[in-house]
Amino acid sequence: MAVMVGQWVALLTWSKGNTVPDGCSLRVTWEANAEPDVAGYKVYYGTSPHEYLQVLDVGNVTGAEVPNLTAGMRYYFAVTAYDSSGNESLFSSEVSGVAGLDWGTVVDLQPEEYVVAALREGSQYYVDRSFQIVDIPDAFEGLLWIKTKNDDKFDLQLEVRFSLLRPARVYVVHDSRVAAPTWLSSNFTRTDYAVLVSDAGVADFRIWQSMRKYQRGETVVLGCNGSTGGAASMYVVLVRPESEAGDLHPRLSGSGSDLVLSWDALPDAQGYRVYGGSEPYFAPESAVAELSGVEYVDGGALSDSVLSRYYVIEALTGDGREPLRRRVGTHGVRLNVGRTLVSVPLQPSGSDLTAVLGQVLTGGTNALVADRIMKWTGNGYEMAWLVNGTGTAYDGQWMNPSGSGLSDMTLQRGEGFWVEVRPGHSPVVLRFFGEVPMDSACAIVVNPGLNLIGNCYPVTMAPAATGLWEQGVATGASNSREADRIMAWMGDHYEIAWLVDGTGTALDGTWLNATGSGPSALRFEPGRGYWLHIRNGQQPRTWRYPNPFPGR
Repeated sequence: MAVMVGQWVALLTWSKGNTVPDGCSLRVTWEANAEPDVAGYKVYYGTSPHEYLQVLDVGNVTGAEVPNLTAGMRYYFAVTAYDSSGNESLFSSEVSGVAGLDWGTVVDLQPEEYVVAALREGSQYYVDRSFQIVDIPDAFEGLLWIKTKNDDKFDLQLEVRFSLLRPARVYVVHDSRVAAPTWLSSNFTRTDYAVLVSDAGVADFRIWQSMRKYQRGETVVLGCNGSTGGAASMYVVLVRPESEAGDLHPRLSGSGSDLVLSWDALPDAQGYRVYGGSEPYFAPESAVAELSGVEYVDGGALSDSVLSRYYVIEALTGDGREPLRRRVGTHGVRLNVGRTLVSVPLQPSGSDLTAVLGQVLTGGTNALVADRIMKWTGNGYEMAWLVNGTGTAYDGQWMNPSGSGLSDMTLQRGEGFWVEVRPGHSPVVLRFFGEVPMDSACAIVVNPGLNLIGNCYPVTMAPAATGLWEQGVATGASNSREADRIMAWMGDHYEIAWLVDGTGTALDGTWLNATGSGPSALRFEPGRGYWLHIRNGQQPRTWRYPNPFPGR
């Protein structure tokens, strides 16, 4: 049998039962294989890209309805073909769709003139403005969406309130021109995703995700946008209904040289397995531990000789269902005295400096002696320094440059930033802890001029594999003086790679070394930061940095 699956036709429709809360379904269709010995097809699906926790053997048909899906959830599907001997093909290409929305999720919405709708491209996104949504990240299309009122940006006493009749994750889609108010940055994490809108003065509306899942019956309270006028808009809200069953919510922490991995207990779990590996997307085959509890200690995993370690946690239900898995890890970057360009290679538990950087840096009593973080804004640096030795509650906190208040700086995947270890302080290993990103790509907004960027994933990538040229983010030139380029700080000098373009030869799309004598050896290393210099652009561009192992 030739192992091949026909081209997908469509995700046709969804349906919802009148009385069953999780009674939604999605219908998938595909073209039949040409081989005469095809005996049937299997539909694989799950709620994460390329991570299929369930499978249906649907027989020799070219379409099937997948039942018992959670309303509002996005599901990902792939199909295999098999013959009478049981030989099974590789997966087809993946498609996804959102199960029917449970409109009863959001009740008692205040202010009353706000509207609950389904998020779609082309929709008006305020109740009092005609601006439209131009582009939505796939993972958010079709979610419950609360349209707000643009003029409410002037109401500094405003509270947006609504209650939930089922567990849900809440997202605030916030105008990037406005500094995040405290209620938002304290309770939500700024993601790499953005909604693009038709208002010409807006770069994007960045999506912030709630740090926890809200429970059935809980009231969600959101504050004002913090703007008194000028170039600012009100935020909008997304709601993703979630299953009652819960999640593992894995956590990593250090205890000396030992790494402690813990997670939430699942009510129906019969036990847990932990797998370990040195590569982030390893195949979990032999468990390093089988546990009835919710903690695993890996002795010596945080020694200076071990920079990276990765784990898969597996919850066993014992009822025939596929186990729930989460993939987490730690990645270390060695910091010497001086400045190092760094980026975040994992998805940490939060985006504030303490959540991302931990406790390994050395503070001081003032900004001149403390280790500090510097993030490029496009025309200057945002800076924060670590307080220590004052004997006050500020010890261990990150302050703004003047020391007049705590820093509100956040760090995200895809951003590069400087870490400066001051003279007299010890070199350290800066360790990032978090979930291994499973998305297919992360979005990085690239502006004309200098951009500090980073690798979105904990794997080494050549510039040619990142889509910079193919996506039109970098265009280059026939010489290094005019070409877009990448610059990697080596501690005392920059290594430079520049892009050949516009020559009409096979060299177009090639990254050359500084002299142009050959291909560049520069690579995007996980945890390292880089300058991306766009010399030929006039407008911001969105770069979808690809994951080489999506959903593994």
